[in-house]
Amino acid sequence: MSEVVWGEAPSLQRPLLVVAFQGLFDAGECATGAIDWIINHHKARRIAHIDPEEFYDFQEVRPEVYINEEGDRLVRWPSLDVHVIENNLSHDLVLLQGIEPRMRWRTFCESVVEIATDTNCEMVVTLGAMAAGVPHTRPSEVKGSAATPELARRLGFD
Repeated sequence: MSEVVWGEAPSLQRPLLVVAFQGLFDAGECATGAIDWIINHHKARRIAHIDPEEFYDFQEVRPEVYINEEGDRLVRWPSLDVHVIENNLSHDLVLLQGIEPRMRWRTFCESVVEIATDTNCEMVVTLGAMAAGVPHTRPSEVKGSAATPELARRLGFD
């Protein structure tokens, strides 16, 4: 059974999937903050989410209770949301963002692959950031890796 809950099936132009998760590799919320910025500064729309039930211990990653504008009390569960940005450039964007899972990583990875496959993504890019003992007066080190030697050369990772 799929953990991806689709709201719509967009028709995208050569999309790229960009992924960021809140957790160990999101120091200073750099990765998720970048996705937030993209979503908020472009016409991104939510098309799907990954059902959180199988991936979190809700004692550790707790849902939040809030009151909406109508005065109703609602529960906001931890989310893993999929947004899209359609543009006039060579690639549309599919954005996946949320809290990294606490369990069932293999099933979670299958869900990410399903999102990439069902939206016909040509490439998956993961964003992350780690804390480092570097003063703000020095340049930060940027690292990258690629799935193939050709892509690594093209991106200057060799």
